[in-house]
Amino acid sequence: MRYLHEIVEMNENIPAKIIIHNKFGGNIPTHWHKALELTYLTDGNFSCYINGKCNNICKNDLIIINSGDIHGINIKAEDSSSGITIMISYAFLKHNYNGIDNIEFIINNNELMKESLKKLLCDLLNMYKNKIEQTTLDFNLISKDQLCGFYYLKVKSIIYEILFILLTYFKVNKDINITIKSQKYIDRFKKITQYIEQNYKENLILADVANYYGLSREHLARSFKKYMGITFSDYLNSIRLYNAYRQLVTTDYSITQIGLDNGFPNVASFISKFKAVYGQTPNKYRYNIKNITN
Repeated sequence: MRYLHEIVEMNENIPAKIIIHNKFGGNIPTHWHKALELTYLTDGNFSCYINGKCNNICKNDLIIINSGDIHGINIKAEDSSSGITIMISYAFLKHNYNGIDNIEFIINNNELMKESLKKLLCDLLNMYKNKIEQTTLDFNLISKDQLCGFYYLKVKSIIYEILFILLTYFKVNKDINITIKSQKYIDRFKKITQYIEQNYKENLILADVANYYGLSREHLARSFKKYMGITFSDYLNSIRLYNAYRQLVTTDYSITQIGLDNGFPNVASFISKFKAVYGQTPNKYRYNIKNITN
C-alpha cells in the first residue's frame, strides 16, 4: 500500500483478495479502498479504526469494512491475532448488484446468519491452509497459481454464498443526508492523507500540511483526530513505520539507513517508535524473523 487509496488487485479466476493473518504486534496504517472487506478473527484481539471510530475486536468477532470506509488496524506489541480477511472486488459487487453504491452492510443481531458467514470464512481458511504450503510470519496473500486443480471454483462459490447472505440479511440503505455531509469530510481527508503518504520521507509538520490545504493548524488537528481516529503525528509515524517494517524484513539495509529513508529524524527516534509498536528493537525483530523463516 503506497497511498491512502489501496488498489486491491484481483486475479483472473477469483474476484477477491484473501489474506490469512498470523501477526504479532504492529499496525496497518489508515487507508481506504473500493473493495468490500470482511475479517473473521479466530484468535487474539486488536483495535480497528473505521471512519474515526475505534472498535475493539476480539476472538470470534466478525467485522465488515464497507467500500470507501477509512480504516486501519493496531495490534499491541504484546498481543497477537490470527484469522482471515476477504476483500471482494467492487466490480464484482457492482456486476451482481447494481445498487451497491446506495447501500452498506451492517452486522446486526441475526446470530444464525453471522455464524453462517463465519463458517464460510472458516471453510476458506481451512482450504487455503490445507492446499498451500507457503506461509509468512506476517500474512499470506494468495494467488491463483497457489491453488490446486479447480479449487478456485469452490472459492468462487463461497464468495457467492457470502454475497447472498450479506445482501439478504445485512443490507441497509445509506442515509443520503448524512452520507453527503460525512463524505465531504472523508474526501478531504483522503486527499490530506494521500499527501502525507507521498511526502512522509520529508520533514512534515502539522502546520505545513494545514497551510498547504488552507486550514488552520488547530482545525486540522481537531478534525484529523475526529475523522481518522488518531493524531496527525501518530498517523505520520504509522506510515513511516509501515514502510520501514517492509524494508526491515525484505532488505539488508542498515537500521540507520531504513530509519532515515523513511522520514525519521534520527536512528534513535526510529528504534524508539519501532519498539513501542513491535515490542522489540528493529535489529532483534529482524534477527527473530530470519531465524523463524530459516
